[in-house]
Amino acid sequence: DDLAADPSTGDVLLYSGNLIQRPYPNDTYEWDGSQWTRMPPAATPLYRDFPILATDWTRRQVILFGSDYPNPSKDTWAWSGTAWQRVADHVQPTTGVGVWRIASDSGRDEMVFLGGPCGTLPCPWETWVLDENGFHDRAPSTSPPAYTDWDGMVYHRGAQRVVLYCGFAVGPGLINETWLWDGTTWTKYPSSVLPGTGPCVYDSARDKLVLVTSPAFGPMWEWDPWQGWVQMQPSALAPVGVVGAAYDPGRRRIVAWCSTSPTNQIFEFDGVSWRDVTPAAMPMFRYGAKIEYVPWLGGCLVIDGIASNYPTAECLLWNGTSLTMSTFRLPGNNFG
Repeated sequence: DDLAADPSTGDVLLYSGNLIQRPYPNDTYEWDGSQWTRMPPAATPLYRDFPILATDWTRRQVILFGSDYPNPSKDTWAWSGTAWQRVADHVQPTTGVGVWRIASDSGRDEMVFLGGPCGTLPCPWETWVLDENGFHDRAPSTSPPAYTDWDGMVYHRGAQRVVLYCGFAVGPGLINETWLWDGTTWTKYPSSVLPGTGPCVYDSARDKLVLVTSPAFGPMWEWDPWQGWVQMQPSALAPVGVVGAAYDPGRRRIVAWCSTSPTNQIFEFDGVSWRDVTPAAMPMFRYGAKIEYVPWLGGCLVIDGIASNYPTAECLLWNGTSLTMSTFRLPGNNFG
C-alpha cells in the first residue's frame, strides 16, 4: 500500500492492494482531513503488492506504477480525483519489479523513474521520464549504482536537478553516492565525506537537501550544489528513532515522527535546532509510519501502524500546534 497527496481534490489518496488477506483487496480511499472515503472507480489497477504512488504536481494527478506480486506488472495508472486511467503503454519501462524511485522534475514538467530488477548485481537499471505524451526511455550513458538502499530522490530548485542520495548500502557499508539528473544524463557529484543515512528532506526556504541522520552519525548534514555536503552545528543533532520526516513550507520546519518503544514523539527542526513538540495525547507505539506534508490540510499527515500485524492504523494530522487523531480500519485489509 502507498499514499500520496491528490492535487486534483485536495485530499490524500491511498491505494490498498495488500495481499495479506483474501479475498485480495483492491481499494482506493481518499482522506479529506476528517475521514476516509472508499472511492468506487469504474476501472481500477489489478490488485498488487508494493506499488509506488507519486504526486504529479504539473498535471495535478497521482501516478501508480509497478508491482512485485502476485503478478509482476509494469503498468502505469493516473488518478484524476474520481477515476483511474491507464497510461498509454506502447512504450514503457522494461519491468515494474524491483526497486524504483520516482520524483517530480518540476523544472522540466516530467516524472523521473529510476530503477529495475535487483535479483543479481549489477542490476540493469533504467531511467525513464513520463510527460503528457507518455513514457520516454532516456537511456543515459551513465547511471547510478543499483543499490537498493537509496535514502531519497527529490528535485532541488537551485540546482535545477533531481538529486539522488545513498549513504549506506548492503555490502559496501557507509558510502556517499550523490547523483544529479539534468533531464538527459546522470552525473555523480564529487564528495569525500560520509554523511550517513536517513530520510532526505528538501528545505525549500533554505534551498537545501537535509539528511536526517541517526544521532549515532553526529549532527545532520545538508547539501546544495555550491558547497556540497556540509555538516551542521551540534544543535542539529537529530532525535532518536526517526522513522519518517517531511518539510512544512508554511512554517518552515522539518517535522520528524519518532518511534521508540513504548512511545511516539514529534520533533521539529527550524534550520538550527530540534524541539520536542510532542502533545500530551499521543497514539500507542506501533511499527512503521509514513508522513507527508499536505498543503491544503495545512500540516503533515502521518499514517502510523502500517506494519501488517496491527488490525488498525492511526491517521494523524499535525498542524504545528495540535494533533488530530482518527483510528480507522480498512475493510478486509491491514497495511503492509
